[in-house]
Amino acid sequence: MAAATLSTIEDERSVESNGEYILVITGTVMGITFVVVSLRLYIRQVMLKSFSIDDAIILVALIMAIVSMVCFVGMVQHGAGRHPKDIKPQWKEGLSYWTYMVGEFTLTGIGLVKISVGFCLKRFAQTPAQHRFLWYIIVFSAVFMVYSVVMLNIACIPIRAMWVPGLSAAPTYKCQSAQVLSIINTVNGVIKVLTDIIFCLLPIPVVLALRINRRARVTLFLILSLGLL
Repeated sequence: MAAATLSTIEDERSVESNGEYILVITGTVMGITFVVVSLRLYIRQVMLKSFSIDDAIILVALIMAIVSMVCFVGMVQHGAGRHPKDIKPQWKEGLSYWTYMVGEFTLTGIGLVKISVGFCLKRFAQTPAQHRFLWYIIVFSAVFMVYSVVMLNIACIPIRAMWVPGLSAAPTYKCQSAQVLSIINTVNGVIKVLTDIIFCLLPIPVVLALRINRRARVTLFLILSLGLL
């Protein structure tokens, strides 16, 4: 029995896995995000006494990020980062479940970040046209966020078929084909890239219209342009 246990431990150690790297990278980004957002909320609430809707939304987005980090831990515990052949059969349901859950929270969190940025930029908008355009972007981001979450949840009906092995083949369950899901993911990816580009470029006309000195304008532009990352 002891020999079998030792052999199992040695086999586990020999399995190639990037699970630790996944957690290190996501944990580092999560830590930086937590510090930056916490400092922002402290400055807005304690120092400036001007806590606004964009601050509330980014706080909810931070909560989504924290929960997503928990999901990444669950994914790694169930074989994420390993080659498919090295994932144990008893882990596959858990891996699919946590993968589905991380999709829920990341889609919501990313959408909330964009909405928060839109409301933040509205404070700097100088013209009615800029205000209207920002409202269009905010509404579109909210609608697209809801659409993305809904599409994820109707990929299989009932949703449990997404993570319970073999359930999608049952006659009472229905899942979208791989071809349909590929098309949906491609369209969603294009829309996400376009909205990201728009949010990266939005600060340019807004900052250029501000009546501030050049040094303050350059500083503000650099801060708002961090979205290029």
